[in-house]
Amino acid sequence: MNTTAVPDSGGTRATLAALAVALVAFALTAGVRILEPTNVAWLLASDDQAEAYLGWQFYREMAPDRIPATSDHYGLELGTGLFYSDVIPLVAIPLKQVGDWLPHPFQYTGWWILACFVLQAYFASKLLGMLPLTTLQRTCAVVLFVFAPPLLFRIGWHNDLAAHWLLLAGLYLYFGSVRRYAALKWIALLVAAALIHSYLFAMCGALWCADLMRRRFVAHRPVALLAAEGAAAMGLCIGALWCAGFFTIGKGHIETGFGYYKMNVLSPVDSNGWSFLLPNIPEGGGDYEGFNYLGFGLLALTALALYGMFRDRAWRSLPRSAWPLVIVLSLLSAYAISNVVTVGPHDVEIPLPGFVMTVANLLRSSGRMFWPVFYAAAFAVLALLAVRHAGRPALTYLLIVAAVLQVVDTSPGWWPRREKFAPFGPGVESPLRASFWDEAGRRYQKLRVVPLERWTPDWRALTYYAAEHGMGTDAARLSRVDLDTFNRAVARADQAVRTGDYAADSLYVLDPASAVLARTSLRPGDLLREIDGFTVLAPGFCANTPDHLLCTGPVASRAAAN
Repeated sequence: MNTTAVPDSGGTRATLAALAVALVAFALTAGVRILEPTNVAWLLASDDQAEAYLGWQFYREMAPDRIPATSDHYGLELGTGLFYSDVIPLVAIPLKQVGDWLPHPFQYTGWWILACFVLQAYFASKLLGMLPLTTLQRTCAVVLFVFAPPLLFRIGWHNDLAAHWLLLAGLYLYFGSVRRYAALKWIALLVAAALIHSYLFAMCGALWCADLMRRRFVAHRPVALLAAEGAAAMGLCIGALWCAGFFTIGKGHIETGFGYYKMNVLSPVDSNGWSFLLPNIPEGGGDYEGFNYLGFGLLALTALALYGMFRDRAWRSLPRSAWPLVIVLSLLSAYAISNVVTVGPHDVEIPLPGFVMTVANLLRSSGRMFWPVFYAAAFAVLALLAVRHAGRPALTYLLIVAAVLQVVDTSPGWWPRREKFAPFGPGVESPLRASFWDEAGRRYQKLRVVPLERWTPDWRALTYYAAEHGMGTDAARLSRVDLDTFNRAVARADQAVRTGDYAADSLYVLDPASAVLARTSLRPGDLLREIDGFTVLAPGFCANTPDHLLCTGPVASRAAAN
C-alpha cells in the first residue's frame, strides 16, 4: 500500500466540505456564543479554563517588550513564565502587542477552539487526499477525525491541548508526496508546537524524528543536510521556548505521576461514558489521562480493515518508508501504557531504575502520548479500506454509516459538555461582596495567601479579584513552579504570620491555623477580620482609618491603634 503515489483528489470542494464539517462540529459541541470576545464567564466557571484566562489577563498588563514572557503580578515571587500558566504563547504573545486596542475583558479561547476544529478538519482532509477517495467519501472520513473522542475530551478543559491538528500535520508531512521545503515545514510545525504545549511539542518531535529516519535510511538523504535541519530546528525551538518563559524555572520541571496518569490497554475500546453502544470498562484512577476511545464508527471500520488485512495478508505490502513511523509509534504506545501495565481494573508494575523514572516524569501524563498512534491508526484503517474497496459504491455507504455512528455514539460524551460553555457575560459574581474589598483594592498593590500553596482553595475568586483591581497575587494556579523559589516564598509567608512582619503593600488572606498565629503577632493598626467567609489581615488598615466600621465595635478582631 503506497499512499504517497495517489494524487490529492477533490481539491477545493473537499476542502470546503471539510470546513463545513468543522463548523458544524464546533456549533454542536461548543456553540457560537464563546466567540464573543468579552464573554469570559464560561472560562471562569472551571479551574483549568480560569487558569488560562487569568494568566492571560495578568500577562496582557505587562510591558509589550517583556521577553521572556513573564508576569510579575501572576504569582508574585513565584512569577513563572507564560508557558506555565496554561496560556497559549503562540496566540497570547502577538495579541499582547495590540493589547491597548483590545476590550476589557477580552478572551481569545473561543476563537482558538474554532481554529482547532477548522485546522483539524483541514489537515485530516489533506491527509485523506492521498487516498483514492471521492469527495463525499473523504468528507465522511473527515468526520471521524473531527469527532475523535480524545480531541473532544479536551475541549472545555485543556483547550491548549486541543491542537491535535499539529499531529495530523506531522503525519501529512511524513506521508505527503510533496517533499519541497520539507525541512522548513517541519521546523515551522515544531516551533508552533513549542509555543502551544510541551506534550504536543514532544509528540511532533517524535513524528519529526521518524521522518528524519525515513529520509536517512529509506530516501538516503545526506547526513550533513539532516544534521543542519536538526540544528536549525533545535535552535529555533529553544529560542521559542525561551521567549515563552519555559526556562524561568529550575527545579520543578520534574514531578511525579508517571505510571499513574497512563493509558489503559483497553482504552481504545473503553467508552468511559462516551458511547451509546459500548459499556464503560472499570479502569485505574489516573487512566482518564489516557482516554483514547476510538468511537463506534471508527471501531467498526477498524474491525473490517483488520479482517481484510489478515484475509489478504496486506501487512506484507507495508512499504519500507512506513517502518520508521511504526517504530516510533510503538515506542510512544509503550510510554503511554507506562511501566504500570493496566488492563481494565487489573495492573502489573514493571520496576524501572530511578533515573529512568526521573526522565519519564518529564511528561508524567504519559497516557496522552498515544494521540499520534490514534490518528496514525485511523489513517491506516481508512487507507486499507480505501485501497481494498477503491471505486466501489459500497465504500461510500460504509463511510456514511461510520460517520453517522461516530457522531451519534460519542454524543453522550460531548453533548453534556456543552454546559461548560453555557455561562455568558463579561464576568462572574464574586463571593467577595463587602465594600471592604473595593477599598482594599485601592489601598494595597498585592494579595497574598497564607499558607502559600500550589493550588490555593478559592484561588479562582481571589485571583479574579486581584485581576479586576490591578493587584498582583500569589494565589495564582501554576502548572509548574521553581521548587527552591516556592519553598523560600512559603517560608517567608509563614515567618510573616509568626512575627507580624507583614508587607505594607499587601493584603493577606489566612487559613484558620494561620489566623490563630496572626492574633499573637498583630501590630498596632492591623486589621484581622473575617469578611465574606475569608479571614483577612490588612496591615495598617486601622492605623490609617481608625474610625472605619471594621475597626470599631466589639466584633472587630484587630490590634488597638496607638
